[in-house]
Amino acid sequence: MKTVNGLMEKYGIKMAILARPPDDAKTQDDIAAHYRALGAIAKCPVIIQTYNGKSPQPDVELLIKLAKEFPDVYGYVKEESPGGKVNARMAQLVAAKPVIHTVFSGWGAKAWLYQGPRIGTEGIITQRPAYADILAYLFRQQENGDKDGTLVDAYSKLLLMYNIGETFGGSSDTMRGPHLYVLQKRGAFTNTYTRKRPPKGDKSGRKWIVEEFKLSDAEKAEIDRRLAACAPYLKSR
Repeated sequence: MKTVNGLMEKYGIKMAILARPPDDAKTQDDIAAHYRALGAIAKCPVIIQTYNGKSPQPDVELLIKLAKEFPDVYGYVKEESPGGKVNARMAQLVAAKPVIHTVFSGWGAKAWLYQGPRIGTEGIITQRPAYADILAYLFRQQENGDKDGTLVDAYSKLLLMYNIGETFGGSSDTMRGPHLYVLQKRGAFTNTYTRKRPPKGDKSGRKWIVEEFKLSDAEKAEIDRRLAACAPYLKSR
């Protein structure tokens, strides 16, 4: 946090950071102590991401309490609890406004069409840069009440892109894989090199292996077809 504060002061910029619960937290008291210590020194908004897969999620009541105690720091939540809990928690957080300032969707926006327009989340936080312009289009449509009537169509095209990993026998949740080809095709990258963990039993001592992700011509053609379907919602069209 001191580094963030120092950068803001040095360059005269505004920042926000995202902070997950500490990995070693066991109880709500552990989580509360962590965020109170952070809130005492933070000089910028801190977005609390509720789930890290290793420790408990902070209770909704704790998130509201922290927002009351540190109104200039907390009150921004990336709600990403697992399973069926997430939507109910979002609704509780949205109902706690204005103490809670903003509730963001997670899960790569794969539930956003319900969580945004229906529950009231205001945007998402995700590692999906290949589709940033489609996501921005969705938010504009939410804000203008879907005046063009295209919100569902645009969202369905986004899910069509998310599905390419699963289509080729991988995982639809991957942030890399075939999405690297999309980033290359759209001019963000010049290649599809990526890193991965060494195979089990590797004795080289390497922490990471860097290799090129390759697709067949048929797979590239399928991605091209899906990306073309997104054309009305791409900034580069």
